[in-house]
Amino acid sequence: MLHLYINKKTIIPTRENGEVADGPLGFILKNNFTTNTSTTYLTVIGFIEDLCELYEISNFEYRLQYEEGLTLIELNKINSGLDLSTKKLRECLEAKRSGVSYQFLKQQLEQNTKDRPSTSVIARRKLVAQQYFEQLMQLGTKCLRHYVVHETLTNARIQAFKDISDIIEIPKVFRKQKGSKASLEDLTNLENLMETDYATLVWKDKNIALRMKTMFDLQFHCGLRRGEVLSLQLRDYDSRNELLMIRDRRDQEDDPRRIAPAVKTYERDVYVPKALWKQLEEWRDIKEDVEDDLWKMKRGEQRNDYVFINCDPRQKTFGQALTVGSVDKAFTRLCEVHNLKIAGGSHNLRHLAAMRYVRKARGNPEFIADQLRMHFGWSPRSTMPHHYVTKEYTRMNSERMEQENADFDQKNKSNEGED
Repeated sequence: MLHLYINKKTIIPTRENGEVADGPLGFILKNNFTTNTSTTYLTVIGFIEDLCELYEISNFEYRLQYEEGLTLIELNKINSGLDLSTKKLRECLEAKRSGVSYQFLKQQLEQNTKDRPSTSVIARRKLVAQQYFEQLMQLGTKCLRHYVVHETLTNARIQAFKDISDIIEIPKVFRKQKGSKASLEDLTNLENLMETDYATLVWKDKNIALRMKTMFDLQFHCGLRRGEVLSLQLRDYDSRNELLMIRDRRDQEDDPRRIAPAVKTYERDVYVPKALWKQLEEWRDIKEDVEDDLWKMKRGEQRNDYVFINCDPRQKTFGQALTVGSVDKAFTRLCEVHNLKIAGGSHNLRHLAAMRYVRKARGNPEFIADQLRMHFGWSPRSTMPHHYVTKEYTRMNSERMEQENADFDQKNKSNEGED
């Protein structure tokens, strides 16, 4: 059984006898997880350890590190066991500890499959199992390099490493978007609004209006994610080339925000339109003025490198980096003032940017999808670029056909009138 000792931002996994669980601890330290992620991953590792006890898989960590790894039968048992509910696993484990035979428990497990956890829970468990087992094998392989190892052991370990990803398959999770999706009409209205000086009608303070317009314009014109906008720092400005360097700042310990914005990003350079770059430079001047004011107010500890900060001196958070919540509230207010009903928040602006990119692009669909992937920072495995290309091409073809039909009908009416 794995216990978690939590002290501020440090989590130390321990055994029942009080000893530190070195394997799980090394795993979270190497991956530099946040506190919440560490807790989740260690909980799953504890679940895996209970599974191994139930299925009588002994010394799995040591065998993965220094021996021939786990057998196909054992990996298959773990893979199926990861589908169990926590309640069912605990019941079976307690029964086994009380003397019930494993064969009887096996029959019970095969018969009772009603209380399976959600697909997302199973996917997370199997992802952790893959990553943890693979790291144990990688660490062991590095250690074994210092010793004379027989070729049969080396080959067995290579095969065992391959078996991990082959046997423990992570199910695909289809996530539902919160609320209803924005309709094409809603997106069109939002697109038209973004081409106006929309911010000054919402925020009377010119500095706040400039900040919010610049943030939303970065999503609309450059396709940045909300988290990428909030993670921008002054060092990301490339004034000579008028571009922003998007950098991966996930789980940074020095992020001053209590809850750092979740960022799913792939590092890239993004070119900024001239008008928007001018806004960025104007906002940078305002940010520097805020830092000077903080210094004068003897609140210099609130200064930071993040681009988008609170610029209202009346608030305690003056000078601090903006949070996800503040951006969501601002976008909701923007929509309310302009009588728009948009589900999904400001991320719709990134969707609009991708749609507009496909409309303006030239070349074959595969080339456009590759360019879209590079510009918007999608992973090589992501299907989103092809989704946008297919969707926009279908929509544009439908509009063209409708227009051609309308022109044909109009021509027929004109001919009938002449007759």
